[in-house]
Amino acid sequence: MSVAAFVVVASVCAWSEPGAARYTGDQAEAVEAYTDIPPESRARLRIKVQAHAYDDHVVITRDDIESKRYAYRPELTGMHFGSKGLVCASVNRSKWRDGAFERALVYCDGPYCVAIPSVCGNVSRVTRLSESEPLRGIRQRQEAPAISTVPAKVHQVPLPSTAWLVLAGVVALASLRKGETK
Repeated sequence: MSVAAFVVVASVCAWSEPGAARYTGDQAEAVEAYTDIPPESRARLRIKVQAHAYDDHVVITRDDIESKRYAYRPELTGMHFGSKGLVCASVNRSKWRDGAFERALVYCDGPYCVAIPSVCGNVSRVTRLSESEPLRGIRQRQEAPAISTVPAKVHQVPLPSTAWLVLAGVVALASLRKGETK
């Protein structure tokens, strides 16, 4: 899909049902539509998106974009969505219920950043408030749950010593029962 194939459908769109109009185009190619980003930065962003080499992971809430590393402006702009290369200039999340959130990966090259929410694969512009300074306790997360870096609990194989303990317990029970029947 060429840059000319993207169609701006509205200046403001309601993103009231995340995931309903998944972006089905090439996410890296969508970066090319942001012609206000210098060509060198667009090329680096494309490579990062293709390689899944993200810079941050964020939680998008109704009123904010939250991160443990950086501060972001709350706006999403230039959202690519749907199957026909549709673009929304500004995204309105005001219909989200209180406490609703979506997770997204953020790719940056200097001051230029795009976010790709996992729920829909849409590609949007976001603005990091500080290009080089990580967030240092300036904002506290209030409503959105923390992004967990702890892997989910997996089934574990018992240690060999556990088998010996179980065997010893079975033998002890068997000898107790044997003593009861005499």
